[in-house]
Amino acid sequence: MNKLNISTWILLLSAAPMLAQPRFHAGGPAHDGEEITCYFPTREHLRNDVGKDDLGLCVFTSLEMAGIWCGNQSLLGLRDFMKNHPGGGWPEKVDRYLKIRDPQHTIRVLHHLDGDAEFLQRALAARQYVCVTYEGRDGIFYRSRVAHMVNLVHFSKRWAVIQDNNYPGKWLWMSPEDFLARWRGINGGWAMILLQPGPPPALPQSTHVVCTITAPHPIMPLAAPVSGVICGQPSRNDEYMLGGQAISRQEVFERLEALQVQQQRPSLTFLGSMQQQSAWHAVLQQPTFRTLQEQWCIRKFPQDSWLIRQGFQPGVVLQNAPDRQYRAAIRWHLASPAGGKSLQDQLEKELHPRLPEPVEPEPDRVPEREDRFPQVLSQWGRKALHPSVAWTVLGYLLGNQFFVRRNRQ
Repeated sequence: MNKLNISTWILLLSAAPMLAQPRFHAGGPAHDGEEITCYFPTREHLRNDVGKDDLGLCVFTSLEMAGIWCGNQSLLGLRDFMKNHPGGGWPEKVDRYLKIRDPQHTIRVLHHLDGDAEFLQRALAARQYVCVTYEGRDGIFYRSRVAHMVNLVHFSKRWAVIQDNNYPGKWLWMSPEDFLARWRGINGGWAMILLQPGPPPALPQSTHVVCTITAPHPIMPLAAPVSGVICGQPSRNDEYMLGGQAISRQEVFERLEALQVQQQRPSLTFLGSMQQQSAWHAVLQQPTFRTLQEQWCIRKFPQDSWLIRQGFQPGVVLQNAPDRQYRAAIRWHLASPAGGKSLQDQLEKELHPRLPEPVEPEPDRVPEREDRFPQVLSQWGRKALHPSVAWTVLGYLLGNQFFVRRNRQ
């Protein structure tokens, strides 16, 4: 190999890193021809905090984000509630503190503990705002290893995207392989979902601004807020757990598939206070409207929900079935405060729709013979008034008189 070839190889090898595509990209909700699956406006992102022992609350911050996403009002304020308790988190601790905060056990979190990538794909297809462990080492948000929990909002063959509560307002894009390695790097891969429908379809006129944020320089991890997942804590070896009880992988996948089918139906959304929602829900629970419950996807959101800032109005909203872009027009809307009687009347119209009466086209009417005679006379009368006709008739009469007198003579 001569000197020219050696120099050429050195040049190509030095340029290779510049030509290679970056493995990680911090930016907006769209990148490289793809958009994220679960778009949550940046103004709604929560920032991580610490508990009373200065350990991070990323587990509970991510879980509250998932609750806001789907309108679970029992999870609102969970991060601030945990500020008065020790930080860090693991599955048993999450279930224990949710029972303390919600004694009626209305919050049921599904835990996955075995790093199954297919579970993530199915959960996102069911529009779940998935909470996942994340090990860092991306060179953008974290240079070294961290014990952290974030929200996974996209997972395709080309890209995986997380929304990090230490960096609200940004999304971190990476290859699926890079994400899986950092997810499974903490105790094999822990994920949480709520198993309830996500937000209603977007309105046709609503758009979100896709603005790419320039990736910052590599940042050293923050001291306390980033570490919230406690490694090495005792945890059961069951692959899936729901409400503290083991559940099979097949049953989880069946529930996710049913949830995905349910969200393709027309959407009935209650946007109001908890008292209003209870009153509306009581009307819907009447046996008369049981068929409507099976045909629609029912959702509940607080009256000051993030949906209001996306174009929705407080009250009861019925939308058509979503299209491929998961958008749907509003069929009708009862403004808040809408009473139970108003909702009942509207539901009865949906149950027994009034079809418009058919309007038969009028055939072309052919006038009868006796009807045409006056028309003909009127036409003759108009023609008889013409001056040329009058002079012709007058000439005929004068000429006739002339010949009659001549013949008499």
